[in-house]
Amino acid sequence: MSQAKNLFLACEARRNLQASLIDKNMLADLAVFGEFLGQLRFIGRLKELSNIWYNELTDYLFVNLVCMSNLELREKALILRKKEFSYSQIKSELGISKSTLSYWLRDYPLSRKRIDELRNKNARRIEKFRQSMFEKRKNRLELIYKQAKLTILPLTKKELLLAGLCLYWGEGTKVDWSKVALINSDPNVLRFFVYWLKRVCDIDKKDLKIYLQLYCDMNIKKEMLFWSEILSIPLRQFRKSYIKSTNSKRINHKGGFGHGTCTVALNRVILKEKILMQTKVLIDLAQRARL
Repeated sequence: MSQAKNLFLACEARRNLQASLIDKNMLADLAVFGEFLGQLRFIGRLKELSNIWYNELTDYLFVNLVCMSNLELREKALILRKKEFSYSQIKSELGISKSTLSYWLRDYPLSRKRIDELRNKNARRIEKFRQSMFEKRKNRLELIYKQAKLTILPLTKKELLLAGLCLYWGEGTKVDWSKVALINSDPNVLRFFVYWLKRVCDIDKKDLKIYLQLYCDMNIKKEMLFWSEILSIPLRQFRKSYIKSTNSKRINHKGGFGHGTCTVALNRVILKEKILMQTKVLIDLAQRARL
Protein backbone atom coordinates (compact mmCIF):
# COMPACT_ATOMS: atom_id res chain seq x y z
CA MET A 1 0.00 0.00 0.00
CA SER A 2 2.93 2.36 0.42
CA GLN A 3 3.53 2.24 -3.33
CA ALA A 4 -0.13 3.01 -3.95
CA LYS A 5 -0.01 5.94 -1.54
CA ASN A 6 3.12 7.33 -3.13
CA LEU A 7 1.51 7.14 -6.54
CA PHE A 8 -1.57 8.92 -5.25
CA LEU A 9 0.58 11.72 -3.76
CA ALA A 10 2.38 11.95 -7.09
CA CYS A 11 -0.98 12.40 -8.76
CA GLU A 12 -1.81 15.26 -6.44
CA ALA A 13 1.52 16.93 -7.09
CA ARG A 14 1.12 16.67 -10.87
CA ARG A 15 -2.35 18.13 -11.03
CA ASN A 16 -1.07 21.71 -11.35
CA LEU A 17 1.53 20.97 -14.03
CA GLN A 18 1.14 21.49 -17.77
CA ALA A 19 -0.23 18.52 -19.71
CA SER A 20 2.75 18.71 -22.05
CA LEU A 21 5.10 17.84 -19.13
CA ILE A 22 3.46 14.52 -18.35
CA ASP A 23 5.83 11.59 -18.33
CA LYS A 24 4.37 8.79 -20.46
CA ASN A 25 5.92 6.04 -18.34
CA MET A 26 4.41 7.48 -15.20
CA LEU A 27 1.06 7.76 -16.95
CA ALA A 28 1.25 4.08 -17.83
CA ASP A 29 2.02 3.25 -14.19
CA LEU A 30 -0.94 5.30 -13.08
CA ALA A 31 -3.20 3.50 -15.54
CA VAL A 32 -2.12 0.15 -14.13
CA PHE A 33 -2.65 1.44 -10.61
CA GLY A 34 -6.10 2.66 -11.63
CA GLU A 35 -7.03 -0.85 -12.71
CA PHE A 36 -5.74 -2.13 -9.36
CA LEU A 37 -7.91 0.32 -7.45
CA GLY A 38 -10.87 -0.64 -9.60
CA GLN A 39 -10.41 -4.25 -8.57
CA LEU A 40 -10.22 -3.25 -4.91
CA ARG A 41 -13.38 -1.26 -5.29
CA PHE A 42 -15.13 -4.10 -7.08
CA ILE A 43 -14.41 -6.71 -4.41
CA GLY A 44 -15.27 -4.32 -1.63
CA ARG A 45 -11.87 -4.37 0.14
CA LEU A 46 -10.49 -1.16 1.51
CA LYS A 47 -13.63 0.41 0.13
CA GLU A 48 -13.39 3.86 1.64
CA LEU A 49 -9.71 4.35 0.78
CA SER A 50 -9.99 2.95 -2.72
CA ASN A 51 -13.04 5.11 -3.46
CA ILE A 52 -11.15 8.29 -2.65
CA TRP A 53 -8.07 7.30 -4.62
CA TYR A 54 -10.11 5.83 -7.48
CA ASN A 55 -12.19 8.99 -8.05
CA GLU A 56 -9.17 11.30 -7.87
CA LEU A 57 -7.08 9.13 -10.11
CA THR A 58 -9.71 8.46 -12.79
CA ASP A 59 -10.44 12.19 -13.09
CA TYR A 60 -6.74 12.86 -13.43
CA LEU A 61 -6.21 10.10 -15.98
CA PHE A 62 -9.19 11.19 -18.08
CA VAL A 63 -8.05 14.80 -18.36
CA ASN A 64 -4.41 14.03 -19.03
CA LEU A 65 -4.91 11.10 -21.36
CA VAL A 66 -7.13 13.31 -23.52
CA CYS A 67 -4.53 16.09 -23.42
CA MET A 68 -1.76 13.68 -24.35
CA SER A 69 -3.85 12.28 -27.22
CA ASN A 70 -4.50 15.79 -28.56
CA LEU A 71 -0.83 16.69 -28.30
CA GLU A 72 0.18 13.63 -30.28
CA LEU A 73 -2.46 14.28 -32.91
CA ARG A 74 -1.42 17.92 -33.13
CA GLU A 75 2.20 16.89 -33.67
CA LYS A 76 1.18 14.46 -36.42
CA ALA A 77 -1.02 17.11 -38.03
CA LEU A 78 1.87 19.58 -37.98
CA ILE A 79 4.19 17.05 -39.62
CA LEU A 80 1.69 16.45 -42.40
CA ARG A 81 1.12 20.18 -42.82
CA LYS A 82 4.83 20.77 -43.25
CA LYS A 83 4.63 18.22 -46.06
CA GLU A 84 1.99 20.55 -47.59
CA PHE A 85 -1.00 18.32 -46.94
CA SER A 86 -4.38 20.06 -47.22
CA TYR A 87 -6.91 20.08 -44.38
CA SER A 88 -8.96 17.46 -46.25
CA GLN A 89 -5.94 15.19 -46.63
CA ILE A 90 -4.98 15.55 -42.96
CA LYS A 91 -8.57 14.88 -41.96
CA SER A 92 -8.53 11.67 -44.00
CA GLU A 93 -5.28 10.58 -42.37
CA LEU A 94 -6.00 11.47 -38.73
CA GLY A 95 -9.77 11.87 -38.51
CA ILE A 96 -9.57 15.43 -37.16
CA SER A 97 -12.24 17.97 -38.08
CA LYS A 98 -11.30 20.82 -40.40
CA SER A 99 -12.33 23.41 -37.80
CA THR A 100 -9.83 21.96 -35.31
CA LEU A 101 -7.12 21.77 -37.96
CA SER A 102 -7.67 25.39 -38.99
CA TYR A 103 -7.11 26.41 -35.36
CA TRP A 104 -4.07 24.20 -34.81
CA LEU A 105 -2.40 25.05 -38.12
CA ARG A 106 -3.41 28.68 -38.52
CA ASP A 107 0.26 29.70 -38.51
CA TYR A 108 1.22 27.21 -41.21
CA PRO A 109 -0.44 28.29 -44.49
CA LEU A 110 0.16 26.43 -47.73
CA SER A 111 2.35 27.93 -50.43
CA ARG A 112 0.67 29.58 -53.40
CA LYS A 113 2.10 26.90 -55.69
CA ARG A 114 0.58 24.14 -53.54
CA ILE A 115 -2.78 25.91 -53.41
CA ASP A 116 -2.84 26.12 -57.22
CA GLU A 117 -1.92 22.43 -57.45
CA LEU A 118 -4.76 21.45 -55.12
CA ARG A 119 -7.24 23.61 -57.02
CA ASN A 120 -6.30 22.01 -60.31
CA LYS A 121 -6.46 18.59 -58.72
CA ASN A 122 -9.89 19.34 -57.26
CA ALA A 123 -11.16 20.55 -60.63
CA ARG A 124 -10.01 17.34 -62.29
CA ARG A 125 -11.46 15.26 -59.49
CA ILE A 126 -14.80 17.07 -59.69
CA GLU A 127 -14.92 16.64 -63.46
CA LYS A 128 -14.07 12.95 -63.12
CA PHE A 129 -16.79 12.58 -60.46
CA ARG A 130 -19.35 14.32 -62.68
CA GLN A 131 -18.47 12.11 -65.61
CA SER A 132 -18.70 9.02 -63.43
CA MET A 133 -22.10 10.08 -62.08
CA PHE A 134 -23.28 10.89 -65.60
CA GLU A 135 -22.33 7.41 -66.80
CA LYS A 136 -23.99 5.77 -63.81
CA ARG A 137 -27.18 7.75 -64.35
CA LYS A 138 -27.12 6.98 -68.08
CA ASN A 139 -26.76 3.25 -67.43
CA ARG A 140 -29.46 3.37 -64.75
CA LEU A 141 -31.91 5.16 -67.05
CA GLU A 142 -31.19 2.73 -69.88
CA LEU A 143 -32.02 -0.17 -67.57
CA ILE A 144 -35.23 1.53 -66.39
CA TYR A 145 -36.19 2.23 -70.01
CA LYS A 146 -35.72 -1.41 -71.01
CA GLN A 147 -37.81 -2.55 -68.04
CA ALA A 148 -40.49 0.04 -68.90
CA LYS A 149 -40.70 -1.21 -72.48
CA LEU A 150 -41.24 -4.75 -71.25
CA THR A 151 -43.90 -3.55 -68.80
CA ILE A 152 -45.80 -1.10 -71.04
CA LEU A 153 -45.51 -2.45 -74.57
CA PRO A 154 -47.29 -3.55 -76.61
CA LEU A 155 -50.19 -1.16 -75.98
CA THR A 156 -53.71 -2.26 -76.78
CA LYS A 157 -55.92 0.18 -78.65
CA LYS A 158 -57.87 0.83 -75.46
CA GLU A 159 -54.69 1.68 -73.53
CA LEU A 160 -53.58 3.97 -76.34
CA LEU A 161 -57.00 5.63 -76.28
CA LEU A 162 -56.67 6.32 -72.56
CA ALA A 163 -53.16 7.74 -73.00
CA GLY A 164 -54.39 10.15 -75.68
CA LEU A 165 -57.44 11.16 -73.64
CA CYS A 166 -55.25 12.02 -70.65
CA LEU A 167 -53.01 14.08 -72.92
CA TYR A 168 -55.96 15.92 -74.40
CA TRP A 169 -57.46 16.42 -70.95
CA GLY A 170 -54.32 18.29 -69.96
CA GLU A 171 -53.27 20.06 -73.15
CA GLY A 172 -56.16 20.03 -75.62
CA THR A 173 -58.67 22.79 -76.36
CA LYS A 174 -62.12 22.37 -74.75
CA VAL A 175 -64.04 25.56 -75.53
CA ASP A 176 -64.57 25.26 -79.28
CA TRP A 177 -66.94 22.33 -79.85
CA SER A 178 -66.09 22.07 -83.53
CA LYS A 179 -62.28 22.00 -83.37
CA VAL A 180 -60.01 19.26 -82.08
CA ALA A 181 -56.70 20.93 -81.28
CA LEU A 182 -53.67 20.52 -79.07
CA ILE A 183 -51.15 23.28 -78.40
CA ASN A 184 -47.64 22.65 -77.12
CA SER A 185 -44.00 23.58 -77.49
CA ASP A 186 -42.70 20.02 -77.01
CA PRO A 187 -42.25 18.33 -80.40
CA ASN A 188 -42.62 14.84 -78.88
CA VAL A 189 -46.00 15.67 -77.34
CA LEU A 190 -47.34 16.86 -80.69
CA ARG A 191 -45.81 13.92 -82.56
CA PHE A 192 -47.61 11.52 -80.18
CA PHE A 193 -50.86 13.46 -80.66
CA VAL A 194 -50.60 13.11 -84.45
CA TYR A 195 -49.89 9.39 -84.03
CA TRP A 196 -52.86 9.06 -81.67
CA LEU A 197 -55.25 10.79 -84.07
CA LYS A 198 -54.19 8.48 -86.88
CA ARG A 199 -53.97 5.24 -84.88
CA VAL A 200 -57.00 5.58 -82.57
CA CYS A 201 -59.28 8.14 -84.22
CA ASP A 202 -58.66 7.08 -87.83
CA ILE A 203 -57.79 10.61 -88.92
CA ASP A 204 -55.90 11.12 -92.16
CA LYS A 205 -52.88 13.37 -91.69
CA LYS A 206 -53.95 15.29 -94.78
CA ASP A 207 -56.86 16.70 -92.77
CA LEU A 208 -54.59 18.26 -90.13
CA LYS A 209 -53.80 21.96 -90.01
CA ILE A 210 -50.68 23.37 -88.37
CA TYR A 211 -50.47 26.79 -86.70
CA LEU A 212 -47.21 28.20 -85.35
CA GLN A 213 -46.68 30.93 -82.79
CA LEU A 214 -43.19 32.32 -83.29
CA TYR A 215 -41.15 35.40 -82.37
CA CYS A 216 -39.92 38.12 -84.69
CA ASP A 217 -36.28 37.33 -83.90
CA MET A 218 -36.66 33.75 -85.10
CA ASN A 219 -35.99 32.37 -88.57
CA ILE A 220 -39.60 31.76 -89.59
CA LYS A 221 -38.86 29.56 -92.60
CA LYS A 222 -36.38 27.47 -90.65
CA GLU A 223 -38.88 26.88 -87.84
CA MET A 224 -41.61 25.88 -90.27
CA LEU A 225 -39.26 23.33 -91.83
CA PHE A 226 -38.40 22.05 -88.35
CA TRP A 227 -42.04 21.38 -87.42
CA SER A 228 -42.80 19.97 -90.86
CA GLU A 229 -40.03 17.41 -90.46
CA ILE A 230 -40.92 16.56 -86.85
CA LEU A 231 -44.61 15.96 -87.61
CA SER A 232 -44.10 14.57 -91.10
CA ILE A 233 -46.64 17.04 -92.41
CA PRO A 234 -45.99 19.07 -95.59
CA LEU A 235 -45.72 22.86 -95.51
CA ARG A 236 -48.87 23.27 -97.59
CA GLN A 237 -50.87 22.23 -94.52
CA PHE A 238 -49.32 25.03 -92.44
CA ARG A 239 -51.44 28.12 -91.91
CA LYS A 240 -50.12 31.64 -91.49
CA SER A 241 -47.85 31.82 -88.44
CA TYR A 242 -48.58 34.23 -85.64
CA ILE A 243 -45.47 36.33 -85.03
CA LYS A 244 -45.03 37.88 -81.60
CA SER A 245 -42.68 40.67 -80.67
CA THR A 246 -39.65 39.36 -78.79
CA ASN A 247 -40.12 39.32 -75.04
CA SER A 248 -37.12 38.60 -72.87
CA LYS A 249 -39.33 37.13 -70.16
CA ARG A 250 -40.29 34.30 -72.49
CA ILE A 251 -36.69 33.20 -73.03
CA ASN A 252 -36.38 29.58 -71.97
CA HIS A 253 -33.73 28.01 -69.74
CA LYS A 254 -31.57 27.21 -72.76
CA GLY A 255 -31.09 30.89 -73.51
CA GLY A 256 -33.35 31.05 -76.56
CA PHE A 257 -36.94 30.71 -77.72
CA GLY A 258 -36.85 27.01 -78.55
CA HIS A 259 -38.96 26.43 -81.64
CA GLY A 260 -42.00 28.42 -80.65
CA THR A 261 -45.43 26.95 -79.99
CA CYS A 262 -47.23 24.63 -82.39
CA THR A 263 -50.92 23.80 -82.70
CA VAL A 264 -52.17 20.65 -84.41
CA ALA A 265 -55.83 21.04 -85.27
CA LEU A 266 -58.72 19.72 -87.37
CA ASN A 267 -62.44 20.42 -87.59
CA ARG A 268 -64.50 17.43 -86.42
CA VAL A 269 -67.61 18.11 -84.35
CA ILE A 270 -68.43 14.45 -83.70
CA LEU A 271 -64.85 13.59 -82.77
CA LYS A 272 -64.63 16.59 -80.44
CA GLU A 273 -67.82 15.62 -78.64
CA LYS A 274 -66.59 12.04 -78.35
CA ILE A 275 -63.25 13.12 -76.88
CA LEU A 276 -64.90 15.46 -74.37
CA MET A 277 -67.39 12.85 -73.18
CA GLN A 278 -64.72 10.15 -72.89
CA THR A 279 -62.65 12.59 -70.88
CA LYS A 280 -65.68 13.28 -68.69
CA VAL A 281 -65.81 9.57 -67.86
CA LEU A 282 -62.29 9.85 -66.48
CA ILE A 283 -63.22 13.02 -64.59
CA ASP A 284 -66.24 11.33 -62.99
CA LEU A 285 -64.09 8.35 -62.06
CA ALA A 286 -61.65 10.66 -60.27
CA GLN A 287 -64.50 12.41 -58.46
CA ARG A 288 -66.00 9.14 -57.26
CA ALA A 289 -62.61 7.93 -56.10
CA ARG A 290 -62.14 11.12 -54.10
CA LEU A 291 -65.51 10.60 -52.37
